[in-house]
Parts: sequence; C-alpha cells; structure tokens
Amino acid sequence: QLAITRHCPVIVRFGDGVATTSVDNYTVHEDTNGDRIAQSTERQVLRTLPQGVLLGQIALAPVDSLIFDINGTLWPGSSGGQLVLATRGGPDTLVVTPVGMVYHP
Repeated sequence: QLAITRHCPVIVRFGDGVATTSVDNYTVHEDTNGDRIAQSTERQVLRTLPQGVLLGQIALAPVDSLIFDINGTLWPGSSGGQLVLATRGGPDTLVVTPVGMVYHP
C-alpha cells in the first residue's frame, strides 16, 4: 500500500542482507529514484520485531527483500516467497505472492 500511496517503489529488507534465519528487524525504503540503492534523500525506517518474535526463516527471491512497484505488485524478477515467524507459540508462516498479496496459509 505504501508504494501505491507514495508513487514510488518500496523495498522491504529483512535483516542484514546475509542472514536468512533468526532475524529480528527489517527496513522499509522508499526508493524514490527506483535504483534500489538507499540514498540519503530517501526515507528509510528500521523496524524491530516485537520481543520474543523472530523471522525464523526467510525464503524470498531476491534472498532478503520484497520490492514493491508503484502499483503494489512485486517488481519484475521478484517472485515473493515465505516468511516463517518463530514465536513462543510456535512457527507461523506468511506467504507473499508475485502480485504482492500477503496471506497466512
């Protein structure tokens, strides 16, 4: 929704770009010039997951990111994937489709 509202691509990066397990944060980057590189003039917000919640597994393409186009779908070449949340209550999975829809299977 943010990509549609801001009329620019939005990149959601999980963790540090290397780790795909036990991740506790993500960054939301409003990529106003569409180059997929964070500029000092572009808004970036680092979010930390609530205490006791981790992304136990990140299985996305590209590896650590969701790149939303201005129409809210995933950027061409991005195929979505799965995010597995690890909580005290057990694992919970979110699926992201190529059209940008996020759902709980």
